[in-house]
Amino acid sequence: LGVVHQSVWARPEPSEPPSEKERDVRPIEEKESYKWLVGLGATPNLAETEVVTVCDAEADVYELLAQAVESEKGLLVRAGQDRALMPPEVNRVRQAVGATQLRAQLTLKLQAKQSEPAREAKVSVRYKRVKLKPPFRRKGAGYESLPLTPLVLWAVQVYEVKPPAEVTPVEWLLLTTVPVQNTEDALQRIQWYCQRWQIEIWHKILKSGCRIEHRRLKDADRLLTCLALYVIIAWRLHWLTHLGRHEPDAPCTTVLTDAEWQALYAHATGITQPPAQPPSIAQVVLWIAQLGGFLARKGDGHPGVTVLWRGWRRLHDLVAMWTLFHPPSPYG
Repeated sequence: LGVVHQSVWARPEPSEPPSEKERDVRPIEEKESYKWLVGLGATPNLAETEVVTVCDAEADVYELLAQAVESEKGLLVRAGQDRALMPPEVNRVRQAVGATQLRAQLTLKLQAKQSEPAREAKVSVRYKRVKLKPPFRRKGAGYESLPLTPLVLWAVQVYEVKPPAEVTPVEWLLLTTVPVQNTEDALQRIQWYCQRWQIEIWHKILKSGCRIEHRRLKDADRLLTCLALYVIIAWRLHWLTHLGRHEPDAPCTTVLTDAEWQALYAHATGITQPPAQPPSIAQVVLWIAQLGGFLARKGDGHPGVTVLWRGWRRLHDLVAMWTLFHPPSPYG
């Protein structure tokens, strides 16, 4: 259904903040960052399909990189720190990659931020095979099951050329276990990282559209049950929105059952006999959004997740009534 794995946790409140030494010797299994290792382990291996886990800088954990190398899983992480390299290299990763030959220049379309509008950025691309020096760990830190050894990875650097003064310049350092043998490979890794933003959109749908944070249930177990259902609903809304914008002319049967699109068609047109040819995805997305209050005025643009979620809830009522008056034939 589009959701492979999800972990729900709450940060405990310690009586006293741990000291630096206590944090150093704490096993990885007792740290918040362990969730990234659990997530990577839950990523399935699919036949004839290359599976790559893509993470932002929060997942720049050496143990995660080591687990990906050891288990031969595809991983691409935006570096959150500038790691040291093994001799004979004397530089750190950023400086070592930045000293290599310029491989390509391209234009990235950046999403709007709270303090910055959406814009285009011209960036340079460089890449290099690197051998990371393992970080220092104190004795007794509990890493016997996963020894910290040097790791061979590929680094792709994306650096903005002459950024405007009022914006944060683009500076990505991507570390991956998937080999980068040429410029085409490097550009593909950048495309992979750009897809990471989809998980942010999915969480926005879960919070803003489905309003999961506003559910007031009696205990945590009931909230988890509710969340298990809503993550699937959020994924389906995300999928519907994506296809409506990128494959608008595809038949709506790609995303809706016969009862769903027929009930929607009858409500939108006032015609009780559905056509032989189902409407397009773009058309049903518009109808669902209008059920949720979307006015579809000139200049309104694409409908957002909130009106789609409202319309989706109303559609289920329409489908229930449609099914009541159009029961399936006993003869098939």
